This record gives sequence, structure tokens and C-alpha cells, in this order.
Amino acid sequence: MKTLFEGFTTSIPFHIVQHFELHWFQGDKRTKDNYRGIIVITSHTTWDMDADTWSNSIYLERVEADQFIAEYKEYISVAYSPLLIVNESIEKDVKVFECRFHVEFEECLNNYLKQGYSIQSTSCGEDADGDPTYKAIMVK
Repeated sequence: MKTLFEGFTTSIPFHIVQHFELHWFQGDKRTKDNYRGIIVITSHTTWDMDADTWSNSIYLERVEADQFIAEYKEYISVAYSPLLIVNESIEKDVKVFECRFHVEFEECLNNYLKQGYSIQSTSCGEDADGDPTYKAIMVK
């Protein structure tokens, strides 16, 4: 998995990207496929109230933007995959699962609670990259 976008004019580590916005010139017909480039908002970008725009954002023209979007989508599909089933079942009525994000973790917990499982234990840790992981063991 690539973790760094390397374009013609700039390199951007994907982990600092908050989001990106399509960019058009004044007078352009604004459609999803008819954009001139993108503005990449990172953890270093702030909103400039006086200028009513992003300050310290990164602008990529269309050629680089298409490449960035494709690589960023691939990165987030792996880096932010919500659920990793560690062991579907140790015993018939035991579920063990691990999630990368707290929201998905709560959804999994609630789903199993609705199915009649109770929480035996939960824990929070880190994966090899230092990102948080949430683990639960549930029994029926």
C-alpha cells in the first residue's frame, strides 16, 4: 500500500490528508467530472475567516488530481477498513473481533448485543503502525 503521493510538483503523506475538494474556475460548468483540479486539505490546513477559504492547502491540477484521487482511494480502503474479524468463533457461542475505529466497534458491539450476546471483555490497543484498535470478546 502506498502511503505517500508523489506527483509532478509535490509529495503528500496520505495520513495527513483530511479531505479534498474539487476545484473549478469561475464560469466553469460545475459537474463531478468537469473539474480543473483539487484542493487537498491536510492536518496543517486552517480556515481563513477573512479570505473565506482554506489557508495552507495544496492545489493539484487535473492530471495530478486524478492520480491523487485514485491512490488516496486505495490508501483509505486499506488504512480505514472498518472491521477485522480476528476469530469468528473460538467456541460456538463466542465471538472475538477487532476494529480499527471506535464507531465501527460500537456498531459491532450493538449488533451482537441485539443477537443475544453479552460482553465478556473489551480492550483498546495499537496495531503495528501505532493506530488504535478495539477488541471485544462476546458470549451467548
